[in-house]
Amino acid sequence: MIPWYGRTLLGTTDTDYRDDPGIARVEPGDIEYLLNAANDYLQIPWTADDICGAYVGSLTLKNEIGKAASGVLREWAYEETLPGLLTSVGGKFTSASN
Repeated sequence: MIPWYGRTLLGTTDTDYRDDPGIARVEPGDIEYLLNAANDYLQIPWTADDICGAYVGSLTLKNEIGKAASGVLREWAYEETLPGLLTSVGGKFTSASN
């Protein structure tokens, strides 16, 4: 939980997603997970009705066969996947401000 533009930002989760990133949405199970974790500390529990917004980010990871996303290293790197084509691997693509 961190302050964010006068509100509180609650996150993050690490859910495997293998579909089109253009249709990714916040999953109800992730909301439930975060609310349960927050409510372990809050004096007044939050519910889904307290949520005023949500967003999803995409984390590109190296393919490590047999490992869940939560078990793969997060360091950013680039790989030359084809001659002259550099591909970013690792790091999280989400909203940020500098």
